Amino acid sequence: MNKTQTEPKITLALQWFKENNIQAYQDDGSIYVSAGRDADVQLSTSEVDYRAELQLGNPWQDGIANNRTSFNTPSA
Repeated sequence: MNKTQTEPKITLALQWFKENNIQAYQDDGSIYVSAGRDADVQLSTSEVDYRAELQLGNPWQDGIANNRTSFNTPSA
């Protein structure tokens, strides 16, 4: 995958992290997530793709991310 194809996914993934109060940043085409005081972790391409899909609102991925067993949850 070339850099121009991954830029939209990186943007979507960064938006997902921001909306979920997770410190993340982009450097040289990669996403890094803060893992503690002095540690950052570089995310794999698969993880970036997964977070981009979550940001797009894919209901199957959203269900997995929220650890739900049913998508027909009753509303309060």
